[in-house]
Amino acid sequence: MNRVSPLWIVAFATLVVLYFFAPNPAVSESAWLLGVTLLVASAARSLRRSGGSTTGWTAITAGLAFSVAGDYVFAYNLVIAGTDVFPTIGDALYLMSYPLMAVGLTRLARTRGRTGWLEPTIDGLIVSVAASMAVWVFVLEPALADGSQPLLGRVVAAAYPIGDLLLLVTCALLVTKPVSRSPRMLLLLGAIGANLVGDILYSVLESQGAYAAPHPIDVFWMLAYAGIVAAIRTVDRQAEPVDGPQPSMNTPRLVLLGLAAASAPLLHVVAHQMDHEDTHTELLVATVALLALVVLRLWMMVDDLQATHAEATRRATHDLLTGLANRATFTQWARATTADPATVILIDVDIFHAVNEDYGQETGDEVLRAVADVVRGVVGPDALVARIDGDQFAVLVEGPLSVGEAHAADIVVAARQSIEAGPHSVPISLSVGVAPLGRGHYPLLRADEALHEAKRSGRDTHVVLDPPTEGPTVPLPVTAP
Repeated sequence: MNRVSPLWIVAFATLVVLYFFAPNPAVSESAWLLGVTLLVASAARSLRRSGGSTTGWTAITAGLAFSVAGDYVFAYNLVIAGTDVFPTIGDALYLMSYPLMAVGLTRLARTRGRTGWLEPTIDGLIVSVAASMAVWVFVLEPALADGSQPLLGRVVAAAYPIGDLLLLVTCALLVTKPVSRSPRMLLLLGAIGANLVGDILYSVLESQGAYAAPHPIDVFWMLAYAGIVAAIRTVDRQAEPVDGPQPSMNTPRLVLLGLAAASAPLLHVVAHQMDHEDTHTELLVATVALLALVVLRLWMMVDDLQATHAEATRRATHDLLTGLANRATFTQWARATTADPATVILIDVDIFHAVNEDYGQETGDEVLRAVADVVRGVVGPDALVARIDGDQFAVLVEGPLSVGEAHAADIVVAARQSIEAGPHSVPISLSVGVAPLGRGHYPLLRADEALHEAKRSGRDTHVVLDPPTEGPTVPLPVTAP
């Protein structure tokens, strides 16, 4: 990882001081140009040294380079040509930096893995619509209505806040999407924010004829340059996007969206106080769009909460490997059932540890899933099937013991076929215990005794344990034909 050295910070700070306190504009502008040129060169050098996916950072660096080129044109007009013409080729260079920076931010906002795109996109649109309303009221509409400038000057003057709005939109996407909240990203967002503040203050001062370089608001642009380059210099060899699912909503996003939604009525009040009667129609349209987006986002949040609750319930009540009910669910159902008679079938995979040792755990998991399919296929959809232990399954059948015994015999026979697990054909057998459902706290006790008797009887068989007898009743083992 590239780090920002103290020497680099001292050199830039020296040039900043020289810019503000130089004896004449030539020295002042020279200090500025030297500082920003060194910054861009440092950023480009860092990108060359860093590996991995740096497309977003490359676009941001290119945007900085265009902005520095605009600074050169501005300095030439101020120091050498001695003119204050607007617009110039420098404005075109400045304006080119906005889409490049926006492309870079958009690239950084991209995420990999199973993260949804719709929710963060709507979040970004909510923030963007609110920001657009503010830019229109305070900057864009006054710039277009300024009759003191020719049409080209008004268009270029309006292009700057549009560029700022473009950056604001892409920053909103970066904030609301589930990207890494690393110090590098926070530094980048802070730098973009400083640039936006500098542009807005410059527009206000320029409209009043009160801006002349060097000016205190230049600090915001200096912070923007330095912050962006510092972020670029910390780019490491890993790609920026993060993997895996991320939470749909968190506190910072909720606060941001709440402020954006609350901005609409506030801007209506401000526009009325500023006598911007011509903006009411535009604000009304934007408010309706903002309200529709907020309602849609709330609906999606409710849907997401319901899906999360359903998934949490499924994980709490089902076995994640086989999709069957888990032990807690089976025990709850067994205790709560009112069926009389009811039968419990307990199933154990014989010598399952040998499967894991000989074929590996992944093959063992495939075998367990295959056994679950065998059991479900035999007992049908009306019986409750559960995986209650590592290699042990249980079935709750509403019906007499004879029904459970028939199912048990069929399960043992069905499992004698080799199970296909990936590239392996794994021979297995099952031991099965059958008993009437017990009442009270131990509904599986008799079935567990029957299962142990089946294993003692040589495995690959089923045993029926009928409570009226003094001991277990062991039928003739079911043998292969």
